[in-house]
Amino acid sequence: MSPHGGRGGAKENDGNDFLHRLSLFIDKHITAINYSLYFCGGIGICVILYSIRVHKRFTCVSQVPNEFIKKHFKLRGQVQSVHNDHLLVDHKPIISLKNSTVPKPLKINLAGVEYNKEGVQFLEEQALNKQVWFRLIQFKGHDGINCTVSTRKSMFKVFNLNEEILHRGYGKVVPLMGHSTDAFTLRLMQRLLQAEMYAEKKEKGLWKEEETSYFTSSIVGKAFRKIINIFKKGA
Repeated sequence: MSPHGGRGGAKENDGNDFLHRLSLFIDKHITAINYSLYFCGGIGICVILYSIRVHKRFTCVSQVPNEFIKKHFKLRGQVQSVHNDHLLVDHKPIISLKNSTVPKPLKINLAGVEYNKEGVQFLEEQALNKQVWFRLIQFKGHDGINCTVSTRKSMFKVFNLNEEILHRGYGKVVPLMGHSTDAFTLRLMQRLLQAEMYAEKKEKGLWKEEETSYFTSSIVGKAFRKIINIFKKGA
């Protein structure tokens, strides 16, 4: 037998012996290993849950992290009251902890929408004292947040209230400032404009009384659409 063959065989035996010992160790401590993996996984889940504030009830705009706005997080809440330009929504965290104090509602504005008194009535009918989902778009001043607001009508039907108000002719599109290059916001504005144009074409709501559209016939509207198209091509 050659010396090289002997050394090769010894290395192979050492490798097999190591694998054998490792296999025996794993078999002997399999329960402890499984618990360790579960423990590490649990810590990871806890870190993730803490980072997205699943237990945190937001009662004012300053408590909402900038990262939530940037990533357009969707939150849940109950509408307490409807006003001419905003909703007051009691935020409901994913994990609710008992709190002896009465929570203050968040001031939520319907992003990209300016609605009339019929719009207020519509929101009262569809959302007042009901659970809604609101997706964060951008801060509005120091005390409000522009959001898309949706409510579930049935298991398979969800109403986007921003679009529905425009679709029924209860309001007009208004531009959002500060996030003109954000792809999500651009897609939202395109959907809102489509809903507004549908209502105008069908002469619904306020379009029964007006001969020209603020965003389809005016200089401001044409310029706004042109900006959207430019950013859409560049995206």
